[in-house]
Amino acid sequence: MPTTPAAPPAPTSTAPPVLPRTGTGTTAPPLLRDALGAELRRRRDDLGLRLVDVAERARLSVAYVSEVERGRKEPSSEVVVALCDALDAPLSAVLRDVVHRLEHAPARTPSTGRYGGLALAA
Repeated sequence: MPTTPAAPPAPTSTAPPVLPRTGTGTTAPPLLRDALGAELRRRRDDLGLRLVDVAERARLSVAYVSEVERGRKEPSSEVVVALCDALDAPLSAVLRDVVHRLEHAPARTPSTGRYGGLALAA
């Protein structure tokens, strides 16, 4: 009687566990956009620049720069580079300081809104 070959073993996942994003009492890591925005604002303040100054230098709207600084917008890499250039800051230095913020930031309580803390763009 012929034998059937054994099924291949199921692949094992090496991905890190995903923290829950909904429910009460759960925590999630700080958002990159929050840390990036805070760092860009800190650098702007240290230089004594106004939002309008940075926006003009980066060729962006004042409203958009404000939203990036408040962590409301997830900027593209091109926008991040434009903001770093407007602040005369090397991208590598800004990213290093953002990583430091992320490593030392307290966990946050995620939103439990309609989409479980996900922000959907239109």
